[in-house]
Amino acid sequence: GGRQTGTAIQLLAYVWVVDLGVIALSTFRNWRWFTLLALISSLAAFGGWYGQFGDRVSLLVSELGLTIIFLIFVGATTLYHLVWRRAAQGFDYALMSLNAVAYFGISCGLLWGDLRAWIGGFSLLLALFYGGLAYVALRRGIETTRLSLFAMGIGLVLLTVAVPIQFGDKAWATIAWAAEGTVLMWLSFRLGISQFRGYSYAVFAVTTVRLLFFDTIVDTAEYQPILNERVLAFAVSISAMYLASYILRRQGVALVPPTKAIRVANLAFVAAANFFSLWLIGAE
Repeated sequence: GGRQTGTAIQLLAYVWVVDLGVIALSTFRNWRWFTLLALISSLAAFGGWYGQFGDRVSLLVSELGLTIIFLIFVGATTLYHLVWRRAAQGFDYALMSLNAVAYFGISCGLLWGDLRAWIGGFSLLLALFYGGLAYVALRRGIETTRLSLFAMGIGLVLLTVAVPIQFGDKAWATIAWAAEGTVLMWLSFRLGISQFRGYSYAVFAVTTVRLLFFDTIVDTAEYQPILNERVLAFAVSISAMYLASYILRRQGVALVPPTKAIRVANLAFVAAANFFSLWLIGAE
């Protein structure tokens, strides 16, 4: 009842207060091992708390408690760099990743039973959160540029994961990934951030795997020639590959000199688009 909920919230509040002390210390002293120990201890404390009270309190209380721990450690792993404009190091990125993976994984476990249909939307919101964090870090100055790019990378991974979670094993996942890869390619030149091209290549690689091993399979019982989801996935992906090649060819020449990697990537996109065009025509 209400008394159990009150006791559960009080215990969670104790964890939050301890973690707020961690964020205060980590803002002025970047003690990475201390932050790591505090994060692991907090997750363990939450696990123990959930084991005792999880079935007695609402899902909202559990997820809110976990979210507050997550946000505190977002601050603990980034505020030092944002406030003092200090460059992040490898261990800092590991801490950011651990916090993001733990929060996303545990949240999926909490939501899976009753709110499975909303997990894709949750992934999207978390991706937007990291996109906002990346923007803040980018505005702070050159010292926090790498931190910004890493936060953006986490956001893009979450965005990529959100698509199949929301759409399931459907061709719409392929379409969304093809669009994401093209946008990243355009942004890499528009914003002058070469790392976005790497993200784009990775997304297109996932798209290629989907086309070869998932979207190629046809359900003969419900198959409709030409006007079907599979053809749409191939058509959009092929168009996206041609467009990515066009962006590389037009924008890449502005780099002096154009890098060998861009030339190779351009040829790879054209070859892949041609291959899948022939594949589609032959299959249909």
